[in-house]
Amino acid sequence: SGGASVEAPIWAVLGDSHGAIRDYTTIIELPGVPLDQVGMAFLSRGNEFIQTDDSQSAINDFTAAIELPSTPSDNIATAIVIRGMLFEKVGNIQSALNDFTEVIGLVGASVDEVAMARVNRGMILDHNCDNQDAIRDYTAIIELPGAPVDIATNALFFRGVSLFQIGQKSEAQIDFESLVNLEDTPIHTVVDACLALSELHWRDANWSDGLQAVDSGLERGKKEQPPYFGTSDDLIDVIFQAGLSPEARRLRVTELVGVYQKHGALPVLGDGLVKHLGAVFRAGAPFPSSDNLHSWLAAWSHATSDIDEFRLPLRLLRIGVEFVIAGGKDTGILLDLTSPERKILKQTFGLTESE
Repeated sequence: SGGASVEAPIWAVLGDSHGAIRDYTTIIELPGVPLDQVGMAFLSRGNEFIQTDDSQSAINDFTAAIELPSTPSDNIATAIVIRGMLFEKVGNIQSALNDFTEVIGLVGASVDEVAMARVNRGMILDHNCDNQDAIRDYTAIIELPGAPVDIATNALFFRGVSLFQIGQKSEAQIDFESLVNLEDTPIHTVVDACLALSELHWRDANWSDGLQAVDSGLERGKKEQPPYFGTSDDLIDVIFQAGLSPEARRLRVTELVGVYQKHGALPVLGDGLVKHLGAVFRAGAPFPSSDNLHSWLAAWSHATSDIDEFRLPLRLLRIGVEFVIAGGKDTGILLDLTSPERKILKQTFGLTESE
């Protein structure tokens, strides 16, 4: 029994998490197994529980490993970070914050672990509208010598978003432009930064610079394999909320469609359009006026009616607008859609299949 090993069982190598869990359980329960190996078995079994989406069992295993004095110190900080993310997943936010805070102050924690703990804590703080403390965490990562590039650039992006949310637009713009110009920034983050810059410009009615930022981001994103174009929901919302005349709306929508079509990114734009209408509906009454919604539909019809690739989003928008104008109560309107189309719109609106 003393020779038991926690090397990955063949089940784990083959991707059979349930088989691996059985083997790690055998090691944990076997009399005489050295405690350091028991600790590693708990960590390994916890990782397999994550693969099976059993977050609570994973939390229990990481807790057992963390509390064993024999668990190698090199693994403790990582285990606490992972447990913190699991706590957040199951909605135990305070325990997640406690874990991330513990790692940040843990003697011997690596730069990678501290950076990961800070970025996760920052995102939780952001979500709870504690922007200033979140900004402090992101700044600490950006200034942390040796922080992994992907975490540091994410922190720079998140800090830009937080600054934008509290009205510090100039500082936010500096962060987004830094990401676009840094050589080591991952393409995904470059694209997201360009789209954020566009939103920032459009919020100030600077339509030309905003459109140029979209164009630049999509140009960079289409070079990825597979291409990455981010999301378009926020850009679409800016145009909707801008208080434009019907003519100006048509112009802005047509420009946006043109740049997405240029880069082969129309599916992302169509997806964002439908999601935006869903967000408008889920926000609840009072809904936008029928004139506003008809003007919105007219702008998109004008820009896309002759684009085959946009037929489904435009059809969903047309029926969805009718549904919202009716107060979201006349589900008979949705019967004009095919069953798969109706399913898409119901999911977007947050309706159950029975509604």
